[in-house]
Amino acid sequence: MPVTESDVERISLVTGRSIEDLPLVSLSEQERRSAGLFGFTRALTKTGGRCSFLDSEGLCSLHSQAKPSMCSLFPFTFLHCPEGVLCGLSFASNGVLLNAGPPLTEQHDLLLSMFDLFERLNPGLRDESMRGFENLRLASDLPLAYDLYLPLQRALEESLEPLFLNPPYAVLPLLARLFQNLRLMAYDYAGEKNIRASSEFLFEGEKSDAYMISTYLEFFFPQSHSPDIMVPEHLLISSLAELVEQEPRLRDLPGAGRLKHLRLERINLPAEVEELFLRYVYMRVFTRLYFGPGYSSLSLVSGLGHLFLMVLLAHLKFKLDVLALAHQPSSSAAVSIAGEAIRLVESKWSSLRYTSPNSRHMLEFFFLDPERPLRMLDLAY
Repeated sequence: MPVTESDVERISLVTGRSIEDLPLVSLSEQERRSAGLFGFTRALTKTGGRCSFLDSEGLCSLHSQAKPSMCSLFPFTFLHCPEGVLCGLSFASNGVLLNAGPPLTEQHDLLLSMFDLFERLNPGLRDESMRGFENLRLASDLPLAYDLYLPLQRALEESLEPLFLNPPYAVLPLLARLFQNLRLMAYDYAGEKNIRASSEFLFEGEKSDAYMISTYLEFFFPQSHSPDIMVPEHLLISSLAELVEQEPRLRDLPGAGRLKHLRLERINLPAEVEELFLRYVYMRVFTRLYFGPGYSSLSLVSGLGHLFLMVLLAHLKFKLDVLALAHQPSSSAAVSIAGEAIRLVESKWSSLRYTSPNSRHMLEFFFLDPERPLRMLDLAY
């Protein structure tokens, strides 16, 4: 979690340690921008994704005396929209993963206090978000007026809601179909030819699918070392661009063995696991924190494709962990494994920002193909 200068002073007082001895790391300008942490200069260091101030029982040792402001805000986040403010929750939180506690609608006073803290930590963010909603795009170079966006937002939410009543939910296939519909709508809106199965598209098909998923798998869950909590945008995109330029054989891709293993092995997801993935997706869609001013200024199409990609990565991590076991886990154990996969993806997603135009253009390029998510589904199940 990022920490402010006043946080550092309070932590130093409580721990009796100087700034130099505290488990903090100074953020470079590039790290601040890539993580969207413009108001912060330092962050807590982590080992294996674990905060340095957690005790042996996983509790915050600074909680009652000098807990950093951003940690106090966790797991709440907020987004200013033209019609009001949306409250979101981070699935890096155990309470959110377990769906514990009373509904948010019953926590009015707490939400007001958290929103006040959010506003103090993010001065000027409201105006920035409102400007972002004035410049929405359906896809690259296709402006989307806010009054035309709202019906699309409602349609996405209404498509997800019936799944809660119809186990086993299967939210990933639904996301793939929603992306396909939105991508084709963008083609109709622009009056362009659908490039599906077109030889005019240089890398249409499974080859580019493999480029994308192998690159993201390696950055999110590297095999050679423990994953860092922050994924450097420029390294991820440059690695992806390098594959696109070189067009290597599929068997030469990083992680090619894992991709083959994932395609060949089949796994059934318990209803409880599917429900967890569904809640995760619904929260991201409801809070609009996957595109536009909520996330990296991506277009709606590219944002929905990226949301599918992040949920697919969580599925793949879950599948890899289950396949590594000697036996089929119980439903409760499977939920725990899936929760940890979602927590890891959520933590990395929260720190990943596509700040450069080249990065956003690369995502738009890969999500030109309306069939891409549908083809990737066989990796997850």
